[in-house]
Amino acid sequence: QKNIKSYQLVDARTKPGASVKDAWNMPVEELKLKTFLATRPLLLLDEGFSRARQANACATLKKAGFTSVKILVGGIPQWQDTNTKKSKPVTQFISANDFIYELFNGRLSVIAATETISSTLNELGFSEHHLLTANTFSTVADVVINSSGGGFDPVVYIGSPADFSQLEINQHFSNLYFLQGGVDSLIAQLRRDNLIDAARTKT
Repeated sequence: QKNIKSYQLVDARTKPGASVKDAWNMPVEELKLKTFLATRPLLLLDEGFSRARQANACATLKKAGFTSVKILVGGIPQWQDTNTKKSKPVTQFISANDFIYELFNGRLSVIAATETISSTLNELGFSEHHLLTANTFSTVADVVINSSGGGFDPVVYIGSPADFSQLEINQHFSNLYFLQGGVDSLIAQLRRDNLIDAARTKT
């Protein structure tokens, strides 16, 4: 916040929702062609979940000769969280496709809601995850606070719709996400990507 006025905000989303005050809406592929902006301090705002995609966008611009580009970790959700007063916590959902991309290309912490979910994740080859001692939001919050690199790394909660409905969410974490469709959507995406066989007997 202290230095924000020294940057030009760039909303780099290809399909922006609500506009960001004082930001240009310009995808990275378009921005990199505007070489006359190469020395201007730019702060990129993106969807927020994928740190790997954000880093790639920054690297693309630096490769094109841009010398003063930064990304806001957490993207648009982090910006909105910092600059608006929310009346209630916001839950952020991600797709299985986005989850897999970030898991293989960036840093990610994974929470398994129950032993059943944990067992399925182990079967699928995702053995590095946190198993909740109890499926409560306070235990989820403990994992987010203690295992996300000071809020940098995204944390993804994986559970069934019933597991999710048990959580009494009373606090907003800008780096906490919930896997849309739970572990079943992950299995379906892995099959679509041909990363597991149809019988799920091997990774």
